[in-house]
Amino acid sequence: MRFPYLFQPIRIGRLESKNRLLMSAMSINFGVDEKGRVTEQLIRYMAARAEGGVGMMLVGGGGVHPSGVELPHLPALWEDDCIPGLKKMAQAVKQHDTRLGMQLMHGGRQSYHDQKVAPSPIPAPALAKGTPRELTAEEIPLLAAAVGNAAK
Repeated sequence: MRFPYLFQPIRIGRLESKNRLLMSAMSINFGVDEKGRVTEQLIRYMAARAEGGVGMMLVGGGGVHPSGVELPHLPALWEDDCIPGLKKMAQAVKQHDTRLGMQLMHGGRQSYHDQKVAPSPIPAPALAKGTPRELTAEEIPLLAAAVGNAAK
């Protein structure tokens, strides 16, 4: 067998996965409504991939703060009313013995809206237009706390 460990379980800290196949985070740009809530479309999409046998999967991007939403339709993890949809998605994936995680993100200068903030007022070199407002020293710990709150 060319890849003898690929379909073997693996333990990472306290997390155990049934195999070493990981569906990485990617921007799929659907399955989240205008309020940042996961929809049935994304739940079905993720459950179908879990049913296919992947051991671990990551949801591609959950916004940690309104100032850093990189794309228009990301789960709004700063709002507790996003929890029921995320819980439903986790349960759908868990039925297939698949571990689920989420990429936490603050887009900074890559954010798509006009209220973006970043460490410095340097425009993004690619798709996002506009110059971000430079963060104040007081805002930095607030954004760090937003990441922790989103993870919680």
